[in-house]
Amino acid sequence: MVKRPRNKKSTLNNNRPHKKRRDNDEEIDESLADLDMYSKKKKARFDDDGLFMTSSEDESEVEEDALERPPKTADEIRVEEAQKRLEALRSQVGDDEKELKKKLLEEKQHIYKSTINSITNQTSNYRYTHTRGHKKTPTCVTLTKDDKQAFTGGKDCTVIQWDVTTQKKIGCWKGSNYREDGHSDYILSIDVCSDGKYVCTGSRDGTIKIWDPRDPKGVVIDTLTDHFGFVNGVVFQKIDPKRQQFAVRDIPLDYLLYSASSDRTIRVWNIEERALVNTLYGHTSDVHDIDVLYEEIAISGGQDRGLHLWKFETESQLKYSTSAHTTPINSVSMINEKLFLTGSQDGSIAMHSKSKMKPIHQFNQAHGGEWITTVSSRPFTDQMISGGPDGTVKIWEANPKSGFRLHHQLHLKEGQITDSVFGHHHPIALCTTGREQRLGRWKVIPGKSGLAFIRWDENLEE
Repeated sequence: MVKRPRNKKSTLNNNRPHKKRRDNDEEIDESLADLDMYSKKKKARFDDDGLFMTSSEDESEVEEDALERPPKTADEIRVEEAQKRLEALRSQVGDDEKELKKKLLEEKQHIYKSTINSITNQTSNYRYTHTRGHKKTPTCVTLTKDDKQAFTGGKDCTVIQWDVTTQKKIGCWKGSNYREDGHSDYILSIDVCSDGKYVCTGSRDGTIKIWDPRDPKGVVIDTLTDHFGFVNGVVFQKIDPKRQQFAVRDIPLDYLLYSASSDRTIRVWNIEERALVNTLYGHTSDVHDIDVLYEEIAISGGQDRGLHLWKFETESQLKYSTSAHTTPINSVSMINEKLFLTGSQDGSIAMHSKSKMKPIHQFNQAHGGEWITTVSSRPFTDQMISGGPDGTVKIWEANPKSGFRLHHQLHLKEGQITDSVFGHHHPIALCTTGREQRLGRWKVIPGKSGLAFIRWDENLEE
């Protein structure tokens, strides 16, 4: 029997695929084994409560690592605790620094607060009482920084010291009819310094008198006589006693006085030294009023219808457009160092910006066509008050974006409103009333010479 030779091709075809398949199967088994080992090491599992747990092999590895890691020394523990305390202090200092910066800005009065909405717009919310004091029309009023005492001056050449809480007179400083060192003509302006050490009055007799308010009868410390006309306005530089503020020439700002006169000048005084520091020129007619806050910046207005901004440190001025009012400016007030208010005999009130030549807002016939005899702002807020010869006191919202909005008005039956002032820290406003205007007798009506105390309730957020 002849054996047929094997077909090599068929032999290759039958044998080689089996060997290749076997090799592939072995590779797959090895890959699956590696994958299973890897999944056992890395795969996470969950317990019955659904909490995440590591595998037992991972736990053993962690335990081995923990056993291999050397324990921390006492020095390392102290360093870590010190770093934690340092981080806590840094975070606390960061918060305190933010609060300190905010408080510093408030002290520098760069923050403008909206407070008018905290006052309930109801007639029952506003209460006013009137106390008679002067024999003739009072022309000016000012408050101490703590709002506890007020001072008024009048056409009877007398200064009256008031207790704001009891609304009673606690001092009366007579004029030249009763004492040689008193004023011999109408007192037109008055102000008290921040620490209450001095009270200064400006008069139609052309003098400024420095008073010691600690004596109920008033002691005249000195008399300044450099003006050649009526002294229509005096105002002290405002200061926060918590901060040391000094102007040029090392003059303490709380004893720096600005005065406005009918001789067309603004004069700056060092009251502590009883010395004239500077004379500022720019107005072309009588200067009726002047105001200043915390910075060495003052504003003034007068017969020439112009609003002037004075920079004492650089001895320069800015003159704003006279197109805002068609008649003389009677009263000026600073909201802050960038926003100012004016009230005119044309019956309009205007808001000015330091960076704009023309007023940014104006309200015509604010008192129904009557003169505006006084405007006063509650510094660094949107509250302002205006008064007129009709005895009406109006409380406004003065917003640099939306302008003026009447919030409430009161009609005082005691006569014309000659001057007004807001409380520094309390919801109170004081208004002087009388039969005549402050600077003249163009209109005389029946009235009572005295001081009106206006109070209201407000809920300010701390």
